[in-house]
Amino acid sequence: MAWTPSPHAILVALAFGIDLAMMVGSRDDVALLHDRLAVYRGHHLVSGAGQVAYGGPAELSLGRAARYLNRLDDAVNDLEHAAASCVANGAVGFQTEAEYELGATLAQRAWPGDHPHARSLLTQCASRARSLGMKPFEAKAHALLDELGHHRRPSPLTPREHEVAELVGQGFTNREIAERLVLSERTAQNHVQHILTKLALSNRSQIAVWFTAGR
Repeated sequence: MAWTPSPHAILVALAFGIDLAMMVGSRDDVALLHDRLAVYRGHHLVSGAGQVAYGGPAELSLGRAARYLNRLDDAVNDLEHAAASCVANGAVGFQTEAEYELGATLAQRAWPGDHPHARSLLTQCASRARSLGMKPFEAKAHALLDELGHHRRPSPLTPREHEVAELVGQGFTNREIAERLVLSERTAQNHVQHILTKLALSNRSQIAVWFTAGR
Protein backbone atom coordinates (compact mmCIF):
# COMPACT_ATOMS: atom_id res chain seq x y z
CA MET A 1 0.00 0.00 0.00
CA ALA A 2 1.95 3.03 -1.34
CA TRP A 3 -0.61 5.76 -0.60
CA THR A 4 0.59 8.39 1.88
CA PRO A 5 -1.77 11.16 3.09
CA SER A 6 -0.58 14.76 3.34
CA PRO A 7 0.83 15.67 6.79
CA HIS A 8 -1.99 18.04 7.80
CA ALA A 9 -4.61 15.35 7.16
CA ILE A 10 -2.78 12.19 8.12
CA LEU A 11 -4.83 11.22 11.22
CA VAL A 12 -8.17 11.84 9.54
CA ALA A 13 -7.06 9.97 6.42
CA LEU A 14 -5.83 6.97 8.41
CA ALA A 15 -9.06 6.80 10.41
CA PHE A 16 -11.17 7.11 7.25
CA GLY A 17 -9.05 4.40 5.66
CA ILE A 18 -9.71 2.09 8.60
CA ASP A 19 -13.47 2.60 8.30
CA LEU A 20 -13.36 1.99 4.55
CA ALA A 21 -11.17 -1.10 4.86
CA MET A 22 -13.55 -2.57 7.44
CA MET A 23 -16.53 -1.86 5.18
CA VAL A 24 -14.98 -3.76 2.25
CA GLY A 25 -13.58 -6.53 4.44
CA SER A 26 -9.89 -5.86 3.76
CA ARG A 27 -8.39 -7.24 6.97
CA ASP A 28 -4.77 -6.71 5.90
CA ASP A 29 -5.42 -3.03 5.21
CA VAL A 30 -7.19 -2.63 8.56
CA ALA A 31 -4.14 -4.10 10.31
CA LEU A 32 -1.73 -1.90 8.34
CA LEU A 33 -3.67 1.30 8.92
CA HIS A 34 -4.19 0.45 12.60
CA ASP A 35 -0.45 0.11 13.07
CA ARG A 36 0.20 3.40 11.26
CA LEU A 37 -2.36 5.24 13.38
CA ALA A 38 -1.13 3.62 16.62
CA VAL A 39 1.89 5.95 16.78
CA TYR A 40 -0.58 8.84 17.22
CA ARG A 41 -2.17 7.59 20.45
CA GLY A 42 -3.00 10.58 22.62
CA HIS A 43 -3.77 12.74 19.56
CA HIS A 44 -7.12 13.79 18.14
CA LEU A 45 -8.59 13.82 14.64
CA VAL A 46 -9.00 17.39 13.39
CA SER A 47 -9.53 18.66 9.84
CA GLY A 48 -10.90 21.61 7.93
CA ALA A 49 -9.90 24.77 6.11
CA GLY A 50 -11.17 27.94 7.75
CA GLN A 51 -13.55 25.94 9.92
CA VAL A 52 -12.34 23.07 12.07
CA ALA A 53 -14.06 19.69 12.22
CA TYR A 54 -13.33 17.49 15.24
CA GLY A 55 -13.29 13.72 14.66
CA GLY A 56 -12.66 12.37 18.16
CA PRO A 57 -9.58 10.79 19.75
CA ALA A 58 -7.33 8.51 17.71
CA GLU A 59 -8.04 5.73 20.21
CA LEU A 60 -11.65 5.52 19.03
CA SER A 61 -10.57 4.48 15.54
CA LEU A 62 -7.83 2.28 16.96
CA GLY A 63 -10.31 0.53 19.25
CA ARG A 64 -12.75 -0.15 16.41
CA ALA A 65 -9.94 -1.53 14.27
CA ALA A 66 -8.58 -3.71 17.08
CA ARG A 67 -12.05 -5.14 17.70
CA TYR A 68 -12.40 -5.91 13.97
CA LEU A 69 -9.03 -7.70 14.12
CA ASN A 70 -10.18 -9.62 17.24
CA ARG A 71 -7.49 -7.98 19.38
CA LEU A 72 -10.06 -7.52 22.10
CA ASP A 73 -7.78 -6.60 25.01
CA ASP A 74 -6.14 -3.88 22.92
CA ALA A 75 -9.59 -2.69 21.81
CA VAL A 76 -10.81 -2.41 25.41
CA ASN A 77 -7.75 -0.40 26.45
CA ASP A 78 -8.04 2.03 23.54
CA LEU A 79 -11.81 2.46 23.84
CA GLU A 80 -11.63 3.09 27.58
CA HIS A 81 -9.07 5.80 26.88
CA ALA A 82 -11.25 7.21 24.08
CA ALA A 83 -14.31 7.42 26.34
CA ALA A 84 -12.30 9.09 29.12
CA SER A 85 -10.82 11.60 26.66
CA CYS A 86 -14.27 12.51 25.39
CA VAL A 87 -15.54 13.01 28.94
CA ALA A 88 -12.58 15.30 29.63
CA ASN A 89 -13.07 17.47 26.54
CA GLY A 90 -16.87 17.45 26.53
CA ALA A 91 -17.27 15.60 23.21
CA VAL A 92 -20.48 13.85 24.27
CA GLY A 93 -21.30 12.53 20.80
CA PHE A 94 -17.98 10.74 20.49
CA GLN A 95 -18.30 9.64 24.13
CA THR A 96 -21.58 7.94 23.18
CA GLU A 97 -19.90 6.25 20.23
CA ALA A 98 -16.95 5.11 22.37
CA GLU A 99 -19.30 3.70 25.03
CA TYR A 100 -21.16 1.68 22.40
CA GLU A 101 -17.94 0.32 20.89
CA LEU A 102 -16.54 -0.51 24.34
CA GLY A 103 -19.79 -2.20 25.39
CA ALA A 104 -19.82 -4.26 22.20
CA THR A 105 -16.18 -5.25 22.70
CA LEU A 106 -16.77 -6.32 26.32
CA ALA A 107 -19.81 -8.32 25.23
CA GLN A 108 -17.66 -10.10 22.67
CA ARG A 109 -14.71 -10.70 25.02
CA ALA A 110 -16.99 -12.06 27.79
CA TRP A 111 -14.51 -12.22 30.64
CA PRO A 112 -15.98 -12.45 34.16
CA GLY A 113 -17.56 -9.08 34.86
CA ASP A 114 -17.48 -8.00 31.19
CA HIS A 115 -21.20 -8.51 30.53
CA PRO A 116 -22.44 -6.50 33.54
CA HIS A 117 -20.00 -3.74 32.61
CA ALA A 118 -21.19 -3.88 29.00
CA ARG A 119 -24.83 -3.58 30.06
CA SER A 120 -23.99 -0.52 32.19
CA LEU A 121 -22.16 1.16 29.31
CA LEU A 122 -24.83 0.32 26.76
CA THR A 123 -27.61 1.60 29.02
CA GLN A 124 -25.75 4.90 29.43
CA CYS A 125 -25.06 4.98 25.69
CA ALA A 126 -28.72 4.41 24.76
CA SER A 127 -29.91 7.11 27.15
CA ARG A 128 -27.38 9.68 25.94
CA ALA A 129 -27.93 8.77 22.29
CA ARG A 130 -31.66 9.36 22.74
CA SER A 131 -31.08 12.80 24.27
CA LEU A 132 -28.65 13.73 21.47
CA GLY A 133 -30.84 12.42 18.66
CA MET A 134 -28.27 9.75 17.71
CA LYS A 135 -30.92 7.24 16.69
CA PRO A 136 -28.60 4.65 15.04
CA PHE A 137 -26.53 4.33 18.22
CA GLU A 138 -29.63 4.24 20.40
CA ALA A 139 -31.02 1.40 18.28
CA LYS A 140 -27.72 -0.51 18.21
CA ALA A 141 -27.28 -0.17 21.98
CA HIS A 142 -30.82 -1.45 22.66
CA ALA A 143 -30.33 -4.36 20.24
CA LEU A 144 -27.13 -5.42 21.99
CA LEU A 145 -28.74 -4.98 25.42
CA ASP A 146 -31.55 -7.31 24.31
CA GLU A 147 -28.98 -9.85 23.13
CA LEU A 148 -27.05 -9.67 26.38
CA GLY A 149 -30.28 -9.98 28.35
CA HIS A 150 -31.26 -13.15 26.55
CA HIS A 151 -27.87 -14.73 27.04
CA ARG A 152 -26.67 -13.39 30.37
CA ARG A 153 -25.54 -15.74 33.09
CA PRO A 154 -27.46 -16.06 36.35
CA SER A 155 -26.85 -13.10 38.62
CA PRO A 156 -24.00 -13.64 41.09
CA LEU A 157 -25.90 -11.64 43.73
CA THR A 158 -27.80 -13.16 46.65
CA PRO A 159 -31.48 -12.21 47.12
CA ARG A 160 -30.48 -9.80 49.91
CA GLU A 161 -27.83 -8.20 47.68
CA HIS A 162 -30.47 -7.76 44.99
CA GLU A 163 -32.61 -5.88 47.53
CA VAL A 164 -29.68 -3.67 48.42
CA ALA A 165 -28.84 -3.08 44.73
CA GLU A 166 -32.42 -2.00 44.08
CA LEU A 167 -32.29 0.51 46.95
CA VAL A 168 -28.92 1.81 45.77
CA GLY A 169 -30.56 2.28 42.37
CA GLN A 170 -33.26 4.37 44.02
CA GLY A 171 -30.65 6.65 45.58
CA PHE A 172 -30.78 5.37 49.17
CA THR A 173 -27.72 5.91 51.40
CA ASN A 174 -26.24 3.06 53.44
CA ARG A 175 -28.00 4.41 56.54
CA GLU A 176 -31.35 4.55 54.74
CA ILE A 177 -30.83 1.03 53.34
CA ALA A 178 -30.06 -0.22 56.85
CA GLU A 179 -33.25 1.35 58.22
CA ARG A 180 -35.35 0.02 55.35
CA LEU A 181 -34.06 -3.56 55.63
CA VAL A 182 -33.61 -3.55 59.44
CA LEU A 183 -29.84 -3.99 59.26
CA SER A 184 -26.88 -2.28 60.84
CA GLU A 185 -25.31 0.44 58.74
CA ARG A 186 -22.07 -1.57 58.70
CA THR A 187 -23.90 -4.59 57.28
CA ALA A 188 -25.51 -2.44 54.58
CA GLN A 189 -22.09 -1.04 53.71
CA ASN A 190 -20.67 -4.59 53.47
CA HIS A 191 -23.50 -5.62 51.14
CA VAL A 192 -22.75 -2.67 48.85
CA GLN A 193 -19.05 -3.57 48.79
CA HIS A 194 -19.85 -7.22 47.99
CA ILE A 195 -22.07 -6.08 45.11
CA LEU A 196 -19.29 -3.88 43.70
CA THR A 197 -16.80 -6.74 43.95
CA LYS A 198 -19.05 -9.41 42.43
CA LEU A 199 -20.09 -7.20 39.49
CA ALA A 200 -16.61 -5.75 38.94
CA LEU A 201 -17.99 -2.23 39.34
CA SER A 202 -16.31 0.77 40.92
CA ASN A 203 -19.06 2.96 42.37
CA ARG A 204 -22.71 3.17 43.45
CA SER A 205 -23.80 4.89 40.24
CA GLN A 206 -22.71 1.83 38.27
CA ILE A 207 -24.77 -0.39 40.57
CA ALA A 208 -27.80 1.74 39.76
CA VAL A 209 -27.15 1.44 36.02
CA TRP A 210 -26.59 -2.33 36.31
CA PHE A 211 -29.83 -2.82 38.21
CA THR A 212 -31.83 -0.71 35.76
CA ALA A 213 -30.36 -2.55 32.76
CA GLY A 214 -31.27 -5.92 34.22
CA ARG A 215 -34.92 -5.14 35.02
